[in-house]
Amino acid sequence: MKQWRRFIGGEDGVSAIEFALLAPVLLALMLGSVTLYDAFRTNQIVAKVSSTIADMVSRKREITHASVVEMSDFMSETIPLSSEMPALRLTSVSNVGGKMTIKWSDKVGNVGLITTSSVDLTELPAIATGDSVIVTETYVPFTVMVTGFGLGSMVFRETLVNRPRFLKEIPFAS
Repeated sequence: MKQWRRFIGGEDGVSAIEFALLAPVLLALMLGSVTLYDAFRTNQIVAKVSSTIADMVSRKREITHASVVEMSDFMSETIPLSSEMPALRLTSVSNVGGKMTIKWSDKVGNVGLITTSSVDLTELPAIATGDSVIVTETYVPFTVMVTGFGLGSMVFRETLVNRPRFLKEIPFAS
């Protein structure tokens, strides 16, 4: 009976039990935070790189397939990627007589990530008759470091629309 009272009143090992109960929760919170941070950081990098590519394209006087490949290479080297390559699609859209017309389009990289056959012209801003824009679309695959937090593999997609800086319309030379 004396040993039983000592056992019930004893506090030996309480901190070890508390640690055993709280450690998995704290570990899950830490891993979840790191996973979310990595996803948000990668998404922000994708947005910045996409904006840079759109700006570089708007300054060109001519686009070739080789220049699109160079921009895709820039994107691949700048964005921390999983084992999959990103995809890039550039499209020139003009307003010809009040009708939106795709003048040219070129895509490189992991084109399987591009889910649409062409640019959705209804999503573009209003373009004055005779003007043109360049639509830059980037698709970057992302796989989280730690699964099990509601996140898995996803594709970060950015679409930017820029007017050519120096020409009315940027030609594509094949």
